Amino acid sequence: MMHNSYNKNKEEESISPFHMYWKVKPFWCQPWSIVLTGILILLTLYTISSNIYLRVLGSLTLFAWWYLFLYLAPISYNDYLISSNKDNTNDN
Repeated sequence: MMHNSYNKNKEEESISPFHMYWKVKPFWCQPWSIVLTGILILLTLYTISSNIYLRVLGSLTLFAWWYLFLYLAPISYNDYLISSNKDNTNDN
């Protein structure tokens, strides 16, 4: 039993903060679901509308959404972990 918990702790230590961010998220907040949902929204928009301005606006909104949730959110989470770890080490 001790051996298994030791391996689990070692495993968690070797996971990068970027991967830890996605590990704590539910399935509907995983990168694959965010990308798939965005593609489906984009395809739907292109199917139902021939208005180029609406398509461009939808595409830009989608890319901003991807940038926010697939790039900035994990970086922000990583910064939070680093700052909380610094606070914890300063408390000791």
